[in-house]
Amino acid sequence: MMQITVQGVDKAIKDLEKYANADIRMLEVAYRLCAIGSAVATAGYGSNASVTAIRTSDGAKVSIDGEDVLFIEFGTGDAAGIHAAQYDAVPEVVRPGSWSEEHAHQYERLGFWFWHNTKFTETPPHPWAYDAYQEMVQSIPRVFNEVFR
Repeated sequence: MMQITVQGVDKAIKDLEKYANADIRMLEVAYRLCAIGSAVATAGYGSNASVTAIRTSDGAKVSIDGEDVLFIEFGTGDAAGIHAAQYDAVPEVVRPGSWSEEHAHQYERLGFWFWHNTKFTETPPHPWAYDAYQEMVQSIPRVFNEVFR
């Protein structure tokens, strides 16, 4: 009669137990990443937008709300949308002169506008949502390890 002994199963079981409730832990990973992104966007937008990390039924999201968010994120005038290639989806209205077409018509007609007695052809983009996304991506390994520790 031959006797076989298997050793090391306890370690394998312990390793597997780390991933128990993985779905709940992944929701936590998602929310923590959104909280990181929310902090970056809040620091950038300041009082020009309301930025919130929100838990959803299947994950989490960062909500950015404000009248000037598109102007700040994508720029205006000649600079409107110059960084659009960095995003997965950019609203169709982000292009030079799009706001002017529906409102003051200065840029649309003249290629510039006056504001507080100053002539503008553009305002540069300040991509706070993009920066928030980049920070979230860079934080994935650290947050994953913290949650699944």
